[in-house]
Amino acid sequence: MVDILTDLTLINAAKITNIGVLRETNLEPMPYLFRKYGVDSIQFVESNRYYASLPMAYESIHMQVRDRIQNLQDTVIASKKVNDSLKLLEREAKKAKTAGKKKKSVIKKATDSLP
Repeated sequence: MVDILTDLTLINAAKITNIGVLRETNLEPMPYLFRKYGVDSIQFVESNRYYASLPMAYESIHMQVRDRIQNLQDTVIASKKVNDSLKLLEREAKKAKTAGKKKKSVIKKATDSLP
């Protein structure tokens, strides 16, 4: 149940932030989840109703979903920081290379061409 609800949360977030991607791929979220987890809508509703009747268990499930989403978010943020750092290093290396070429051309201009 935690897995399905985690994926459902991610898909709902995707629908809110960029519905165009779902439309472009013709992805229907609920049928996709049912196929992925081998359940049908009746099984999902019955499981959801069952856990909803057990508030402590249902709360535990939702806390696990929240923790998973937080871990995914932390992973994405860390990955973004690494990618940003790599891009910064690449830009700095490019600038240093360009600056090195400029220094060489200045040195070439300053040399004496007389024998």
